Amino acid sequence: LGMETWKIKTNKIMKFINFQIKLSVFISIKVMYLSFLYLMNDMFLYWTC
Repeated sequence: LGMETWKIKTNKIMKFINFQIKLSVFISIKVMYLSFLYLMNDMFLYWTC
């Protein structure tokens, strides 16, 4: 019984960690993408002015 509960707990923890990793990767990609767009916009304004 103890072993099974331990397995379930570990599984839940692993899923949670996996979710956190995916979330942080998604956020960092989004931030990079937005800053890239911002930079490109800046360059564009610089070249056109």
